Amino acid sequence: MLTFTSGEYRAGTVKNKEIEEYYFEMFRRDYALPDGAVEYGDKPDVILRGARTVGIEITNFFLEEGSHPGSVIVRAKEDKSREYRPCDAYWLLVVVDFIDRAQDQEIPAEGLKNTTSQVFEKIIVYKTCFGYVAETLPSSQLRNDSNLYRNQ
Repeated sequence: MLTFTSGEYRAGTVKNKEIEEYYFEMFRRDYALPDGAVEYGDKPDVILRGARTVGIEITNFFLEEGSHPGSVIVRAKEDKSREYRPCDAYWLLVVVDFIDRAQDQEIPAEGLKNTTSQVFEKIIVYKTCFGYVAETLPSSQLRNDSNLYRNQ
């Protein structure tokens, strides 16, 4: 696993790919992924090759005043999805890292509850310092609105 100091992170000496790999390695400790080989790349950032091929796009959470945080992030990533390598399914991993003050904020549960996607099977919010994972469920598993949001 990659490690780097907060000084390196803030100074910008760590490449984006290294940061994404670092976040994913943290995430996979806290989330039960399907069995498969992990492949790092771009578009999407991670591919998990197992019984199904799952592409995982990693993004950071930044709250912009007046916006619905979930929908803004999802729409931006959906727009770029045409460039993704072929996979059976795509997940969006939204990382909240409290080492970065711009991300040091609460994510309202309703912000994720009301977010849907035409591209991403799952939208997962991961708070790194707590190992907290919240995800939307695939539409095929939805029975009513109360099942839309689940904590792992």
